[in-house]
Amino acid sequence: MIICKLWGIRFKLNWLFLVVLLLFALVGDLARALTAFSAVFLHELGHVFVAVLYGMKVKEIELLPFGGVAVFEGFLETQYRAERCVAFAGPAVNLGLVIVTALLTRYQLISLKDALFFITFNLHIGIFNLTPALPLDGGRVLRSYLAEQMGYLHGTHLALRLTKIFTILAGSLAFVSWLLGKVSPISLIAAFFVYFAAIKEEEQSVFVLMKYLARKKALLEEAQVVKSDEYLVMSDTMVVQVLKAVNPRSYTHFLICDKDYQILGKLSEIEIMDAFFEKGINVPVRELLSLK
Repeated sequence: MIICKLWGIRFKLNWLFLVVLLLFALVGDLARALTAFSAVFLHELGHVFVAVLYGMKVKEIELLPFGGVAVFEGFLETQYRAERCVAFAGPAVNLGLVIVTALLTRYQLISLKDALFFITFNLHIGIFNLTPALPLDGGRVLRSYLAEQMGYLHGTHLALRLTKIFTILAGSLAFVSWLLGKVSPISLIAAFFVYFAAIKEEEQSVFVLMKYLARKKALLEEAQVVKSDEYLVMSDTMVVQVLKAVNPRSYTHFLICDKDYQILGKLSEIEIMDAFFEKGINVPVRELLSLK
C-alpha cells in the first residue's frame, strides 16, 4: 500500500506492518503505533539521505516492522563503500534519535513515560538491523565485505547461508525461551521474518545482473541511438577502477594495453560486470582477456 510520495520516492507500507499498526490501534494504543511508524520511517530516510549523497536515485521504499527495503535506480551493488555507508545510515539515525530523546527527557521537555517507548523501540530497531544477516543492514555490510573478496554472487550466497544458520539457531533459542516464559513471541517472529526475507533475497540475487542488462537494453530500445564511450586501460588495472568509468546512460568499451601502450584486447562493460559478479573487484583486467 502506497502511503505517500516524497522527493519522487514512493513510500509503501508492508501488509505485516499494517497488521502491527492495526493491533496497536485495537488495544487503544494508537500513539505507540504512530511512534513505531515514525521510528521506522526516519530510519529509512537515513538510508535515502546517504544514498542521495552518493548520487543514487531511490525509486521506492517499503516499510516493514523491523526496517524497510529500498529500490535504487542505480547500481549500488558495485559500490561497496557506498553500500556500507547507506546500510549504516539507518541504525545511525535510530541512535541519534535515542540521544536526542534522552536529552529532551533530561531537561524535562518531554515526559519520561512518553520517551521510554520511543527510546526502547529505536534501540531495538537499530540493534536488530545491525545483525549480520541479510537483508538487514548488518547483513548488507557483511555481504559487501565478502563480495569484495569473492565476487557479488559468491559473497551474497555465503552471506545468505550464514544468515539461514543464524536465524535457525536464534529461532530455536527464541522458541525454547518462549515456551519457558522468558521472552515474548516477538523474537521468534523476527527470526522467521529474517529467514524468509533471506530466501527472497537469494531469489533476487541471481537477477541483479539480469536487471542491469535489462536496464541497458531498455535504454537502447527507448533512445534508439546511445552514446558509446571508449577508454584505454592498463592491463594491471583492477576491475574496481574500471567499474568507476561505467556510465548508466551509455555503453562503454575498454581497450586493454600493456606498458608500451600496445593493445592486448578489448572488453565490454558487460564482460567487466560478469567479472565483478564472478570474481570480485580486485582482479586485474589482463586476467579477463585470458578467459575470452
